Amino acid sequence: MKKPERKPLFPKLAEIIDRNEETVDHLRRRTLKFGLGIIFFFALIIYRLYDLQIGHGEEFARKAFSNRVRLRKLAAPRGQILDRNGEEIVTNRPSFNVVLMREDAVDPETLVKDLAPVLHEEVSEIWERFREAADAPQHMPVLLKQDIDWRTLAYIESHNKQLPGVEIQVQPVRVYAYGNLMSHLIGYLGIINKEELAQLSEEERRFASGDLIGKRGLERLREKDLRGEKGEAQTVVDSHGFVQRRDKIKEPFPGKDIYLTLDAHIQRMVEDMMKAGDMSGAAVAMEVNTGRILLSVSSPELPLDQFVGGISKANWQALQDNPKHPQMNKVAQGTYPPGSTYKMITALAGLASGMITKDTTIHCPGYYRFGNRTYRCWKHSGHGIVDLRRAVAESCDTYFYMVGQKVGVDRLAEFANKMGLGILSGIEMENEKAGTIPSKAWKLRTRKEKWHDGETLSVAIGQGYNTVTPLQICLMTATLATDGVRMKPMLIDKIVDIRTGQVRNFPPQVAERIPLNSDYMQMIRQGMMDVVQGPRGTARKVAIKGLNIAGKTGTAQAVNMSKYKGIAEKNIPYKYRDHAWFTCYAPAEKPEIAVTVMIEHGLHGGSAAGPIARAILRAYFKDRLPPEKGDKTAMETMPPPEDGAPVEGD
Repeated sequence: MKKPERKPLFPKLAEIIDRNEETVDHLRRRTLKFGLGIIFFFALIIYRLYDLQIGHGEEFARKAFSNRVRLRKLAAPRGQILDRNGEEIVTNRPSFNVVLMREDAVDPETLVKDLAPVLHEEVSEIWERFREAADAPQHMPVLLKQDIDWRTLAYIESHNKQLPGVEIQVQPVRVYAYGNLMSHLIGYLGIINKEELAQLSEEERRFASGDLIGKRGLERLREKDLRGEKGEAQTVVDSHGFVQRRDKIKEPFPGKDIYLTLDAHIQRMVEDMMKAGDMSGAAVAMEVNTGRILLSVSSPELPLDQFVGGISKANWQALQDNPKHPQMNKVAQGTYPPGSTYKMITALAGLASGMITKDTTIHCPGYYRFGNRTYRCWKHSGHGIVDLRRAVAESCDTYFYMVGQKVGVDRLAEFANKMGLGILSGIEMENEKAGTIPSKAWKLRTRKEKWHDGETLSVAIGQGYNTVTPLQICLMTATLATDGVRMKPMLIDKIVDIRTGQVRNFPPQVAERIPLNSDYMQMIRQGMMDVVQGPRGTARKVAIKGLNIAGKTGTAQAVNMSKYKGIAEKNIPYKYRDHAWFTCYAPAEKPEIAVTVMIEHGLHGGSAAGPIARAILRAYFKDRLPPEKGDKTAMETMPPPEDGAPVEGD
């Protein structure tokens, strides 16, 4: 039996209670959702705080630090260059450069327009520097101008609040104690370019855009030794990029000092002589027993001061257009016919091959007939009966025509190479030229033609295809003086690290010992002594009382002179005149130094090149020689021309 359903006593109240329970459930669900939302929101905040402070804390700390503190590299002073006596040739001074920090520049376009007149630059030139630095990191400074004057420096410093991002950086630059002394040897610096930066190894990544780097000479060849180690400084800036404080945190270390084998005073004397005489050419002297170079002169000089801060386009073009080629280091890069200085090679080849002896004689009528041609001797009246010693002393062409014909061009080339001609010496000079010593194989290889025997006669007296450098002739002379010991020429005596005191020395090196009978060279040396000391030598004006000198003059044709036959030498255009050579060693009995001088278009070795060699010898042996009248200056050591003295004319 079904129980009857009970009705609530208060039906209205029960309905209200049911509705409230639904509301409470709804509120509870909403509260739970809201609470979960709050928890999720704070979880995100906590996660983000963790990510910022823990996960990437160091990274953002560095960024925040860099927005307030900037790290800057401090350029290091380059090592000094000194001569053999410790005389300073190249040192340093501070240069004030204007740079722009791109990250601090609010309006670069307006800034450049405002800066251009202050820096005395065209706006386009400044923008060009911006374009060159476009690939560099944003924090790297853009170099706007180097080596500003004090007035510009004062203006920029006093208006720094109006020039956001513009800073003055101090960089050491070169100071040349003797002007352009040794300019071709020392070289110069320049701003590193994109190509050079791209070619740097990982070890050399210390370079940055705007840095100075050796562009030529020892500055380039010894870049790793001369450049120092950069320092570091931190700069505190405000939110607008204006500098508030600078702190140095690491001192820069200077580069190593290089001591050369050269004598600055003798070098300066010779450079002044050639400059005073408006001479173009080269002079080189070396110690015969060590290979150390005593002087290395190339004239005209290179204007080093024009390269400080960057050479202008106008000055660069003027150097390029100069017909005397001041950009060339003529000691090792200039190649010229050796003229009669080559006759020692011909004599040596003749003796060594047994084609002649010291007693072999010929009659010189002033010419030599070979085939259907007549080859002239420089002395048209002839030398008469000539042996080897007299042929060397008086530079008889006819004698050496005969020897060359007997020996042949290949034998001449063999001995020329042994004595250092036609090969690289290995000296620490850039772009050294080997010159040309012809042979049958050489002509077939380079000109696709067979050798003609008549060409050997020209080669035998230093003409024809022969070309050599002044350095090679000096090496040949030194090798004759030392009985066939050819030394490697050296320019650096030692390198000193002033931080550690460590010294790196450069001992002499033998390049080759030529296995020849020393009597052969002695026979040639006797003739060379007569060149200077003999009664009819071609360099009698070079003689110095108290010093025995063995030498050889040379006159080398620059062009075929047949069209100027019969014309006075002074009336021949300068560029067509013969080159003048003189090479020697002294003392003849116990050789110490060899000297070679080559004057472009100087006509005769005895009169043009000889006086300079004489001045060098007097300066080197000054403490062992009696004083001469008027011996106050180098120019006064040159005796006046002597009327009637034999003059060589190949």
